[in-house]
Amino acid sequence: MSLTKQPGKVILRCTKVEKNIRKKSIIKGFSMTVRKGELVTVFSKTGQSKSVLAKLICGLVPPTYGTVTVRGKAAGYRTNTLVSFQPDVPFLKQEHSVTDVMVYYNRFFSDFKYKRAYKLLKLFGIDPEAYIWELDESLVTVFEIILVSSRKTSLYVFDNPFKTDKKYHADIIKILNACKQVGGVVVLSDRAYEYMEPVTDRFIFLNRGEMIISIESEKIKLRYNQSATGMFKELYRNA
Repeated sequence: MSLTKQPGKVILRCTKVEKNIRKKSIIKGFSMTVRKGELVTVFSKTGQSKSVLAKLICGLVPPTYGTVTVRGKAAGYRTNTLVSFQPDVPFLKQEHSVTDVMVYYNRFFSDFKYKRAYKLLKLFGIDPEAYIWELDESLVTVFEIILVSSRKTSLYVFDNPFKTDKKYHADIIKILNACKQVGGVVVLSDRAYEYMEPVTDRFIFLNRGEMIISIESEKIKLRYNQSATGMFKELYRNA
């Protein structure tokens, strides 16, 4: 009996996607497929198209050319319920409490799971009654990751989830891995850590909005004789 992992259903498909802003090409001919149970990590230099790509995937901005589909539907308002997104820029209001935010979040997303969220709050030592302004910058990001990962949906998109204190990284990795069990996961990052590699199925490297390398995690060592972290340092050494 074969033990080969069977590929899951296609969740996200980007086909020859291009995005122009003020006549400048930001994303160039980008193609990617993400299946259920897969985590794809997309690397780029700081300030080079990463967040634009995240918004394209989530349907927040339309492509100039090409297509982005989530479970076969064009990314946009019709896929809002299928995508859970943690943007690079904080989206929480300082005057709200942690509990207030979760109540609001549940009003927008019926697939939000309070039980999972409270369990993760306890893991990170976040008081549900605390106000957002009382949390440091790292914990604000962690709370946003908790919100996004506590939905039961098809696609999870995390834009720079590791811009936190390193002491939280191991548990963030566990959260990302748990999301793989539910749907497809895309992590966009301008930094690399070795502990991302065991949970990542494919690495994509961008340069000025253009894909320069796309490779399965298990093939990196064989083909390039180094880790994904080593490749990141070599490709973006001047970042």
